[in-house]
Amino acid sequence: MVIALAICLAVLGSLSNAWAAVLQHDAVDDELSDADARTVSAKRMLRLLTTPRWLLGLTMIGLGAAVHIAAIALAPITLVQPIGVLSILFAIVGTSRQSRTWPAGQVWLGAIATVIGLGVFTVCAAVGVADHPMGLPPSLIGRDLWWAVIVLGLVSACFAGLGRFGPGWLRCVGWACACATLFGVASALMRTLTLMIREQDRLLSWSMVPVLAIMAVCYLGGGWLAQQAYASGPAVVVLSCLTVVDPLVAVGFGLVVLGEGHYIVLSAGIAMAIFAAMAATGVLVLSRFHPEVQSRS
Repeated sequence: MVIALAICLAVLGSLSNAWAAVLQHDAVDDELSDADARTVSAKRMLRLLTTPRWLLGLTMIGLGAAVHIAAIALAPITLVQPIGVLSILFAIVGTSRQSRTWPAGQVWLGAIATVIGLGVFTVCAAVGVADHPMGLPPSLIGRDLWWAVIVLGLVSACFAGLGRFGPGWLRCVGWACACATLFGVASALMRTLTLMIREQDRLLSWSMVPVLAIMAVCYLGGGWLAQQAYASGPAVVVLSCLTVVDPLVAVGFGLVVLGEGHYIVLSAGIAMAIFAAMAATGVLVLSRFHPEVQSRS
């Protein structure tokens, strides 16, 4: 029953995130309509903070984050996180109704590949995990945790470099993957925090303060990177990157650092790798053939 509630909350969060992405992408696009460079400067970011449409999107992000946190607190991150893939379908439907145009076949092909890839990935990740209570590894709050955060921070920086200096059709992907990496770290740290609260039987302790600080940095940095992604490409591509890279980072953290992979059998692990690659391929197809990307090329 608890697992079912967590899944319902995760679906509601994906719907909120899809709506937020469409709203904020439109606000950024309007803000940059007279700009020579598709980059959100500090001045334009401040203007976006006073734009009703962008603020409504921010509200939906808050709602999505709240139900997502509740879902993570109720179930393993390896089960909850990948459900966000549904936001791709929600966003495609939303943007199609808005523009009154039906997406091309390649766009749907990429979306379907992403949905199926992450859908099967979720099932494989849930094998054995949902039936085993998870505790906090004794060595987590130490070298293992901080090395994982540092490595993933460097990965995010590399993706941001691709967004800044890569070819036109890959810039949106680069910025969005950099954002998704930070959001994945934040989700993994949220799961870590819930385990710490259960283990220590208190809502706050000094060992939780660094975790909370890094989470805040990840959310703020990821939010800024998301605006750069919206400026460089369509909302559907941004959401696709978020729904693939974010869960891969969070699930990888859960499997390796939090020890949630102890109950994953070898065959399930191989299937997870195959279908993760399928989902990533779907994102590349979306980013290459989406009409908005082609119009800017």
